[in-house]
Amino acid sequence: MRRVFFVLLMVLLATSVFAEAVVEEEVTEITILCAQQTYEASEHFRAIVDRFHLTYPDVVVRALPLDLSTVSTMSMDALDMAGTAPNVYWDYTGRVGKYMLPGYALPLDDYIADLDKFYPGVLDQFRRGGVLYGMPDPGEANGMVINLKMMDEIGYTVPDNWTVDDFLEMCELVKQFYGGEKFGTFMYAATMSGDYQINTWWGAFGAHLYASGDYSRTTIRETGGAKVHEFYQTLVRNGYIQAGAASRSDGETFALWGGGMFAAVPFFPSWVEPYRKIGLEQGVEEFPVVFVEFPSATGEPVEAYATGSSAIVIETGTAADAIAAHLVESITSVEAQAVATRLGGLPANRSDATVQSDNVFFAQTGAIAAANGLQDVGFTTELYSAVRAQHYPILARVLNLELTPEESIALYEEAVNEVLSY
Repeated sequence: MRRVFFVLLMVLLATSVFAEAVVEEEVTEITILCAQQTYEASEHFRAIVDRFHLTYPDVVVRALPLDLSTVSTMSMDALDMAGTAPNVYWDYTGRVGKYMLPGYALPLDDYIADLDKFYPGVLDQFRRGGVLYGMPDPGEANGMVINLKMMDEIGYTVPDNWTVDDFLEMCELVKQFYGGEKFGTFMYAATMSGDYQINTWWGAFGAHLYASGDYSRTTIRETGGAKVHEFYQTLVRNGYIQAGAASRSDGETFALWGGGMFAAVPFFPSWVEPYRKIGLEQGVEEFPVVFVEFPSATGEPVEAYATGSSAIVIETGTAADAIAAHLVESITSVEAQAVATRLGGLPANRSDATVQSDNVFFAQTGAIAAANGLQDVGFTTELYSAVRAQHYPILARVLNLELTPEESIALYEEAVNEVLSY
């Protein structure tokens, strides 16, 4: 009897010790590394924190400002290396993706409500092995911006569901009408930012940088990437783009667009007014524009290319994880998106959005993204920046007609897979 009592006593003591060992320290603060520096500085950030406090009223949200002067991950790198990583990292997806790794970022499927409210495809590139590791903000999608003044002058109306053949027909009409002084579209290869137009043209021809969810190798050659390079060379040979495109930069090319030089180009809505203003300063009459979807070579709708920010929770294995996940849920909630749309015009990426953009261009490209879905170009991969750098030197050689499309796409495939093998 004494032995049984002794055993029970030991069990009780052990249970008591164990219970004491697993009692976690009360969470009083959640840190977030982001561009929104203070609670008071941003109505958007304030709305996020107010929603968070409905559930956790006594937890302080402390925002750590990013070192935006470097436009890099230096701040996050430094915090991580020092062992003082924030609970939440919220930044441009191309930088956050470096940390969106199993074992580092907290799996979010069990913490975020209403995942089914996000538009189809929006969350795909934030998953690894089917597990959700990040959540996206509304982003800015690109589209084909049409110079309606030029279209009126050449007598062309962009058809619904237009094709690449329709696009080339339009380019020929521009060439004939303006005698080579204006152009159907543009290309440039001196700066890396051209990847936004490159990736959307991939989609127009049904080419894909990656197979769904597999970032171990590129599928760009086997899915028809050579056809896209052939298309670029068609634009060069027929004079449908400006001479010397291989050595032109984004800024000078966009300034030419503002001067009314191009009929239909891949563009982001936020670029319209700044570059149209440049044209006005040069004495060019303001021209009306509209955003439409990309022409398709396959007959299938072309997925939009969109850029934006996203948030992750750095996993600690403590009670802070669930609380930080609720902050991420608040960042991407329908309430927060309503404020972001009202303030900045960005269209929501959720089907239950309660506020629509009053910026007509954002609304047009947002509708295209909602209808056609989003491209997965590997924003959330650790090697995104390195992969991004591989195409534009090859594109320059394509535009200079130095390589055949088969040669150039093989070189690109090799360069990307070499990066991905690291």
